[in-house]
Amino acid sequence: MEVECCEILVVDDHPIVLEGIKKIASALEGVKCDGIMEVEQLEHYFSVRSPYNMYILDLEFPQADGFSVLRMLRDKAPDSRILIYTMHEEPWMLAKLIDADIDGLVSKNADLSELQKAISALRSGETYFNEMFLDMIRHGKEFYICTENKGPNLSSREKEILAYIVKGFNNKQISELIYLSENTIKTYRKRLMIKIGAKNAADLKPLTTVITEEAGVTEKVRPCLLKEVK
Repeated sequence: MEVECCEILVVDDHPIVLEGIKKIASALEGVKCDGIMEVEQLEHYFSVRSPYNMYILDLEFPQADGFSVLRMLRDKAPDSRILIYTMHEEPWMLAKLIDADIDGLVSKNADLSELQKAISALRSGETYFNEMFLDMIRHGKEFYICTENKGPNLSSREKEILAYIVKGFNNKQISELIYLSENTIKTYRKRLMIKIGAKNAADLKPLTTVITEEAGVTEKVRPCLLKEVK
């Protein structure tokens, strides 16, 4: 069966890293990978062609802030997948990246095989965080604290959207029910998958008991995956 083509653009200002990522990505079947070193080139690409399927992005550039680049990508390529490949491993940075609506995160200190796994996961519509970042999410007090009898610490809006997801509603249906844009629902869905520890939407289905009473929608959610750090 023919593998669907995936076009990837790598944005990294270190030439050795850039070429290394391109080589790793291009080794995957059906991947066509380009690379640029300057953010200004990224703006040029948007003016001359349609968005890539995936962007692999560093966070530090000589004359640009990585988060401003992220915002530009989300604005100009809302349907593209974004994978961050970075030296930053600080918990506060992880929290900011989750809020920035990324699809995957791999440390440059991780094994190179993690990068291939991340690219493959994002191509399949999943999220991917290498194990070190997942450990931070599961056990970091600054993230999602819960007790034995409760699920992850979700906002009222997150509980509401989770309840609809569990009932089988798609993004468009949820957006019409609660008067938010479809892209906003998509962002909430991704954050829920990260908080609950789900790799894909199917992992949100096998759920056990926590009631989303605050949302006014009774539904079951997964058992607590995150433990409070004393």
